Amino acid sequence: MVGYDVDAMKLPITRRLFLGATGQAGLYLGTSGFALGHAVPRPTNDLFPAEWADLVSRLRDAPRAECVPLLLHELAGGEHYERVLTALFLLSTSYERGQRVAYGLHATHRLGVEADDSDRLVPILVAFDEFKRLQDRDELGRPFTGRTQDEGDDPRAGFEALWADGSAPFGAASLLRLMPHVGLRHAARAIRFLQSDTEPTRSASRELADAVAEDLPRTWSWRVADEASRELCNALLRGRAREACELGAQQLASGVTSGAVWDAIHLAGCALRADVRNAIEAAHATFYSSAFQRTRVRILFHALASVADHGRKAAANRIRHPLRGRAPGASNPQEIFGAIRHRVLRSASSTHAFEVLRAAQESVYRVSPAWQPYLLAAARRDFPPTGTPASEVYRAWTRATQPTV
Repeated sequence: MVGYDVDAMKLPITRRLFLGATGQAGLYLGTSGFALGHAVPRPTNDLFPAEWADLVSRLRDAPRAECVPLLLHELAGGEHYERVLTALFLLSTSYERGQRVAYGLHATHRLGVEADDSDRLVPILVAFDEFKRLQDRDELGRPFTGRTQDEGDDPRAGFEALWADGSAPFGAASLLRLMPHVGLRHAARAIRFLQSDTEPTRSASRELADAVAEDLPRTWSWRVADEASRELCNALLRGRAREACELGAQQLASGVTSGAVWDAIHLAGCALRADVRNAIEAAHATFYSSAFQRTRVRILFHALASVADHGRKAAANRIRHPLRGRAPGASNPQEIFGAIRHRVLRSASSTHAFEVLRAAQESVYRVSPAWQPYLLAAARRDFPPTGTPASEVYRAWTRATQPTV
């Protein structure tokens, strides 16, 4: 897991910055049109650990129009960035349908760490604004009842149980990676939330995966580039799940590594929707997180079957095959993602764009260098360099933080 300079997120909030924000941000966000007195279900304070109840309740009860000044006030008053991040996690996981915010918090944190100093708080402001928008529209569902007690410091056993069937749900990968930043003591809460959102599945590929897992060479999980990826990618985009899984089993038995199989899955994803590529990256991350070989093989074959199913649906729409035509030229990932990051910070009104960007970045470095240009080309298609307008939150942030004359 990549390490981050967490202390860098405790940004200096000057008196001028705070006064400017509190005086102006409400004005610019106040045109959203939501009534401050709109009645929505609220989780009670006894759902949260005692030391978090006050901060969580302030975030829960604040009007949407005050998102920017409230968070600046909390930080100026001595709250650490990670406490605010944790409070958003606790708050979003206290509702039945809080997934849109909860599952986007890891990507939110990543983008905040990678952003320029002047924009590092924009992602968490967007996440907070998204939560308040869903709350005002009564789209979060009912709050849970009863508080989950903190259980130990190691979430691995609970997460292993969630992905033992091979499905590797996106939410599990996201919350697992969020845990080091909000505290492993909250793992039981994350697992309970995931259990309420995840139904056990039995993929048609599971029996084949279990048979393959019995007799794999020791080097099967290495990451080695192989031209077999091209053949498997073609099978995936033909949309025949059984054929793709059987070909994957044959390749693994012949000595092709799982890295080459994942290369094929990511390559096929280049022809599919961004949400599918998000799920691929989550499954790949989960593959390396699991400690059990049988579970890892199930995850791999579930990904093969799932991508082939999406390939079948996409084939009817005459998708653009990533391996046909002229190969994309070499590009610098840091330059490409730096430009994309700037556009996303300016225009995003929800954390979904953060998730797509994070998955694209992670995926590029998970595949073999020969295939990276294909994934970079897909990322450029997801974020075209067009003149997208600045979001309401970003306009409020920039105006609130401009020096006063």
